[in-house]
Amino acid sequence: MTESSTIDKVTEVWLSVLDIPSVSVDENFFDVGGDSVLLIILLDRLRTMTERELKPPDLFRHTTIRAQADLLAGVTKAQPTRPSGRGSLLGSRRSQEA
Repeated sequence: MTESSTIDKVTEVWLSVLDIPSVSVDENFFDVGGDSVLLIILLDRLRTMTERELKPPDLFRHTTIRAQADLLAGVTKAQPTRPSGRGSLLGSRRSQEA
C-alpha cells in the first residue's frame, strides 16, 4: 500500500467507526468523538483491513490518522506466534553477555 492509499483507508475506517462525515488526518481520535470502546472497534477493523498485528497500546500511542498510517507502514504482517522455551531466552542473554 502506498502512503496515500494507507491514509485513505485509515480515514475511511475512522469515518465509519466514528460515524462522522469528515476528519483531518492530524486530528486526535479522542478529540473527534472517539473513546476506548470505539478504539477497540477501530483496532479490529484496521487489523481486518490490513492483516497487520496491532494491539490497543499501538492505537493509544498513535491517535491520528497520519500516525496510524505511518504505524501500519512499519508493522509486519501478523504471524502465528510459537512458544519459545526458557532456554532460548537464556541462550540469547548469555550470547549477549559474552
